[in-house]
Amino acid sequence: MKSTKFFVGATLAFALATTTLFSSCSNDEVVNNSDRVAVKFASTGVSAQTRIDGVNWIGNDDHIGIYMVQNGSSSVSENAANIEYIANTSGSSTDFSPFDPAQTICYPVDISNKVDFIAYYPYLASVAEEGKYSVDVSNQEGDINLLWAKVDNDAAGYDKTSGNVTLLFTHQLAKLHLTVVGDIGVGSLSGLIVSINGINTEADFDVMTGTWDTGNSPNSISPKEIDNGENYEYEAILLPIETLDTSHTVTFTIASGVYTWELFSNIAKLEAGKKYDYTVTLTKREISILGSIADWTSEGTGTGEAY
Repeated sequence: MKSTKFFVGATLAFALATTTLFSSCSNDEVVNNSDRVAVKFASTGVSAQTRIDGVNWIGNDDHIGIYMVQNGSSSVSENAANIEYIANTSGSSTDFSPFDPAQTICYPVDISNKVDFIAYYPYLASVAEEGKYSVDVSNQEGDINLLWAKVDNDAAGYDKTSGNVTLLFTHQLAKLHLTVVGDIGVGSLSGLIVSINGINTEADFDVMTGTWDTGNSPNSISPKEIDNGENYEYEAILLPIETLDTSHTVTFTIASGVYTWELFSNIAKLEAGKKYDYTVTLTKREISILGSIADWTSEGTGTGEAY
């Protein structure tokens, strides 16, 4: 993925210790009883499949941010906060290296000081004291993505004898994919305008806890049209919503009229990491809906009607 694939208007807000306080070590240091040891990071194929393209890391174009925290807490250890790392290879799995070797994350010297690791993608250098990553999904033409990982070695924590740390990333946004077809009598779908209504477009993600605030910016979103030469397909990356209600609708506007799908009637909530795949049939009688909900890495199918 290109390094420019950031949230439109997104800023990462998290307290970062100054560079002069960060205690780094050589990425080649080895384990012994006293030396500092560099942490080796990798991502498995399972993690890579949670990326926005669902397939591969793109080598040095993919930058992540990593935090080393005290085991069982969100307190930063060794001042290792928001350290930029890059993917070393392209493919379904990769390992990571520090963007700046002088910023290599090292384990605490004392092996009794256990640590966990938090990571996110894509990396953003901008930081502030609130500790929030602000996300804006109003412009669907941009490349929108947010992955997050926290690993704690099955609650035991890591130390300098632990070996490689595998980061298991998951999507923190939801994806809605629509295929729109017209029934007999509806007429041409040429010029179709799709609008997803009542959806929050802005919210803050807490990098340290992996949680969202509720957001309070309901608006209409124009999904991105997927040009495949045949079907009318649209896709939107959306903020998670715990409960969909009557304010959450999708409207389809063509020359013969406006057709409304009550989104909440088929989908109870929008969950992070889920893909909602629906075929919508516009009819004079009603909107017909058939769809499925699956993990983002899966391709679900379904159909339905709108009126």
